[in-house]
Order: sequence, then structure tokens, then C-alpha cells
Amino acid sequence: APDAAPHRVSVSPGVSERIPPTPIPPPIGNVTENRTLRADLSQLALLAVPPHMSEAGGTPLRETVGSALRSLNANKQRSVLTMLGIIIGVSAVVLILSIGNGLSGYTQESFEKGPSSVIVVRGADQKLNGIETGKRTPSLTLEDALALAQPGAITDVVAVGAEARGTGQVTYGTANAAVGIAGVWPAYPVMNDLEVTRGAFLTDADVAGDAPVAVLGPNVARKLFGDAEPVGESIFLNGKSTQVIGVMKSVGAGGADDTVYIPLSTALNRILGSPTVTANGLKVVDTISIKATRLQTVPAVETQVQQFLDNRHYAAGGVRDFETSTALATAQMVLKIIGVINAGLIVVACISLVVGGVGITNIMLVTVTERTREIGIRKAIGARQGDILTQFLVEAVVLSLVGAAIGVGIGGLGVLLVNLTWRPAPVSVVGVAASVAAAVATGIIFGVSPARKAARLKPIDALRSE
Repeated sequence: APDAAPHRVSVSPGVSERIPPTPIPPPIGNVTENRTLRADLSQLALLAVPPHMSEAGGTPLRETVGSALRSLNANKQRSVLTMLGIIIGVSAVVLILSIGNGLSGYTQESFEKGPSSVIVVRGADQKLNGIETGKRTPSLTLEDALALAQPGAITDVVAVGAEARGTGQVTYGTANAAVGIAGVWPAYPVMNDLEVTRGAFLTDADVAGDAPVAVLGPNVARKLFGDAEPVGESIFLNGKSTQVIGVMKSVGAGGADDTVYIPLSTALNRILGSPTVTANGLKVVDTISIKATRLQTVPAVETQVQQFLDNRHYAAGGVRDFETSTALATAQMVLKIIGVINAGLIVVACISLVVGGVGITNIMLVTVTERTREIGIRKAIGARQGDILTQFLVEAVVLSLVGAAIGVGIGGLGVLLVNLTWRPAPVSVVGVAASVAAAVATGIIFGVSPARKAARLKPIDALRSE
């Protein structure tokens, strides 16, 4: 403003004095800074509305959360890029959990179908002067197998089978082969997860009638018939005429492909002869197999079988003339290995959460720099250090939560695809919750440093920053 014009004031008659004008106070601060401050007060940087302050001082939590959401919404593209690591990490964890559960279920079902869920009973090893002879005590009889197969004798059982084995010669025309002979019950394929590729397997009627029928292993069928169809043809097994009713699918190991399967009664009564009869006339079997319903029930079923046969054989003082064995340890080891692999994959997936956390730290540091004036304004109108810390920490948590929600959605689509195209592969709610909790924890851990930097800014320094 212009200076006031000088004027005269009468001091005494005939005397005049020149009095200086009253000075006008200069403006506070730089004019440009004041205009910038007024602009900042009207817009508050990225905020759409000025913050509300509580009566006790400080910013209400509701206002803090709203401010964080408005800030993230103002930079959508940057927010999405920041959340990318969290999205990938959470979706990968959810998908790996699903695939891991599906793989474990598939492996367990495979073991349950095969010998791993079977308890095999054999005669005890024979010893001479304390030295094993390599032979087994012929202590198991057909009557033992029939007793175990009675309904209710053993719980949690799918099937019971008995087997008598030997060797022999099979001929067809001019072709011949040395083969293994297995006298079995009809449940044998179920017990050992075997399939028939042509014809059919043995039936209960075949066993009841000592039927002269046989099912050939694939190698035996090829040696005798070549490419011709063997089903319905008659062969000679140890000199006894036998009709072929089926051919087994190749398993490629264990001699099963070179075996001829016949009814157990036919083997005991007609093919294998006197070695299958005890001194008191009972029919001897080499093994009795009991298939449990699940891998988890194998130990309990094995205990029941031992107690059942102890009572029948009157095992005095715990000395048994039989022994039991299972392949459960192998199955458990494989399942444990699969579990370790799944855990390793989850750890690898969680690395992306750490990468996402680093991204959150970087972006939040940039945000603090960009919003320094806003921080100064908030502190100038009453926001405390804890309010600023909470505001930026909430922004980091919101980034993590939104990223985790998107990741769960993407992972859920992957789980649905796995279930539709492969097999049931559920994901536990606990697993999903744990992945979300890990994402939130990542946001908190990696958001603390930028939040503390923002909270420690001095109001005057923040307002003067460019």
C-alpha cells in the first residue's frame, strides 16, 4: 500500500511540527508462498475434502481409512502395479495348495487301490539251530482265510484273499512255457490293482466248482498264441486240460506277466498237489491278504488280524507261527515327500509376497515425498504423529488387502479349472486365510518404514518443501 501523506499537527500556537506517517505492517512471509498455501488448503494435495479432527485432538480412524482409500483411488495405475506382487503371491499360494491337495489325494488313492493298503499274512520263517532256512512254516490254512473273510470278523476291510503258489509247465499245440501258477480268489485283481484286458477274471462259481479255467499273464499269452485270440482256447497246465477265460493287463514287473491265474480250489485240489495239504489234512495256503479301506486304517486292521489268528493258532507266550507285513511305510514316505515338495513350492510362491512388500515400500516412500505438503497441513491443523503414522500404514494395509482379495479371486479361478479338468483338489479355508494374513502382514512390515518417515516430518519443514 502507498505511504500516507505527511501532515502538520499544531503543537502550540504559532509552532508546527512535521509528524511521520504511521507505517503499515508488512505481509507475513513470501507472497508466493502464501498463495501456494491457500491453494494447498483448498485442495489438500490428493485429498478431495479437508480432514476432520476429533474433539480430543487427532484424526478419527474412519477419516484416516477414507483418506487412504481416496489417495489410492487417485493413482489407480500405480496402485495396481504396487499390488501386483501381492496378487501373484496370493494366487500362486492358493493354486499350489489346490494342486498339492489334488496330488496328495491322487497318490493316496493310488496306494489304496494297490498293495500299500493290504496286510499280507505268511507263515513264519523256519529255523534250524537258530538259522533261517529260507522256508516258511506251512501254518496258514484255507480255513483261516475263510474265517477272516466272514462278515464282521475284521472291521474296515474291503476284501480278503487267499493264495497258493507254485510253478509248472503250460502247453498249447507245439508251444510251451514255464510259468508261475497262482491259485487265487476272485478278489485278487481288487487286492493288487490289476486289470483284465480280454475276457474276464475268475468268479466265485469257478472257485466253488473247482473249474478248470485260467487267466493268462500277457507274456504267457504271447508265448502260446502269438497274435491270435487266446480266450476260449484250451491249454494244458501241468498236464491238465484248462480253458482260457481271460488275459491280464501287463504290469511289467514282479513276474505277474509270466503267471497263470486259476481258482484257488482248483490249485489246491488238482494242479499243485500234495504240498498244499498239512499232516492233518487241512489245505495250506501261502498267503492271506486283507485289504483295508484306507491307508490310515492299515495299522488297526493289522492288529485285528494278528489277534484273530493268535486266537485260532493259540500263540502261547507271543510265539507266532505266522507273520504280517504291509507296504504302508513306503506309501507314507512317498506322501511325506509330496508334502515336502508342496511346502517348498509354497515357500517359492511366498517370495513374490516379499517382492510385493518391497514394491509397497518403494511406492509408499514416493508417496511420502509427493505428499509432504499434505502432511504439513495435517499437522498444522492438529494431526498428531500417530495419526500420520496410522494414515500411511493403513494405505499399505489397504494395498495388501485389495491385492490379496484379487489374488484369492484369480487363485479361485485356477482352483476351479483344476477341479474341472483334472480331479477334486479342494483348498482349505485355513490355507486361504493364512495366505491373506501373510499378505496383510507383508503390508504392515514393509509399510512401517515409509509411515514412520512421514510421521517424523516437522510441520514447518513439510510446508516449506517444494
